[in-house]
Amino acid sequence: TATFEDVFGAPRAQINLIETCLTVATNLLSPLAGTLIDRWSIRHLMMIGMTAMGLGLMILSQAGTLLHIWVVWASLIPLGVLLIGAIPSAALISRWFIRRRGLALGLAATGSSLGGFLMPPFMTWMFLEWDWRTGLMVAGCICFATSSITILQPGLVIIGICNLGSGSLCQLNVDLGCFNKILTRPNL
Repeated sequence: TATFEDVFGAPRAQINLIETCLTVATNLLSPLAGTLIDRWSIRHLMMIGMTAMGLGLMILSQAGTLLHIWVVWASLIPLGVLLIGAIPSAALISRWFIRRRGLALGLAATGSSLGGFLMPPFMTWMFLEWDWRTGLMVAGCICFATSSITILQPGLVIIGICNLGSGSLCQLNVDLGCFNKILTRPNL
């Protein structure tokens, strides 16, 4: 399968700027994400995050230049990472659990770590089976499907991290039970 260097004719240093775009944008937007999480429904923000992630992955699959990739990795992908990642997950768990809060946070982190362990081989398989463009399109569709399920089933909360570094695309820990009531409360 072709690498970014082959497809875009760019040196490794320019390809590595992709991760820099994500890191800088995520660091700059984190305070804004925290403010939004304090004021708005976490469920709605997570759905916005999944939509941003899905749209970002689908746009990446159609990128014609390295500039397109940098722009998406500095805009939609960080938005998705922040709104479905550790910040809203920790806020959601902290609002719900009084007793055994540490255990709940630990279990959520374990789910994210498990996703981080499973997703890179899955994405690698898709890239090798098809190509990177098709793999990213499928990953974007998975994000949209997950967001749609959340809209159709209000008791479903998606907790996780979308960490696009090191090849990992989406890490999801889905819990159908203990968070059911939290979604019916305002601002959660």
